[in-house]
Amino acid sequence: MKRTGTRIAFLTLLVAWLVVAPAGAQDKDKSSDVQTIEVLKQAVAELQRRVTALEGQVKDARPAAPDTRLEDLRKDLNDLRQQLSRIESAVKPTGQERVARAFTPGTGIISLENTSGVAATVVINGKSYRVEPGENVPLRDLPAGEFFYEVRADGFGTIQSQVLRTLKPNEKFTITVYPR
Repeated sequence: MKRTGTRIAFLTLLVAWLVVAPAGAQDKDKSSDVQTIEVLKQAVAELQRRVTALEGQVKDARPAAPDTRLEDLRKDLNDLRQQLSRIESAVKPTGQERVARAFTPGTGIISLENTSGVAATVVINGKSYRVEPGENVPLRDLPAGEFFYEVRADGFGTIQSQVLRTLKPNEKFTITVYPR
């Protein structure tokens, strides 16, 4: 592109020189003026031809890719929208409420120890376990994680209201029954 600009500048200087030179030579006749005008016309025509050719080269040099690229981006966007729609339909709630709970691999032991002189009932996550006076009941291989428990002693009622505790993997958690 720089080379073409240099050529145009050279031709422009040539035309200017041809126009100025005859003005300085007043003793030339009119036939030389006519010749100069013809040379100038030819130079101008040549310049116009070259400018037209350069315009064509510039048009050819412009990439047609933006339209194609934009179309590709639109297709990609539509594909992503369809994928998102499929994922959303696969994950839609079924009307049942889901509760996420932390999963801790492993198991532990809950030991029920009744150190009192009366029988007691220990309720763990809604399941009742009867523990006689002085008895120790190990509950093995219980899943690690959170659990609720409460303790009721015969003749005393609830001696430990429901509480939330955590059983860690490979841990022994002891619930001691002793009415106060």
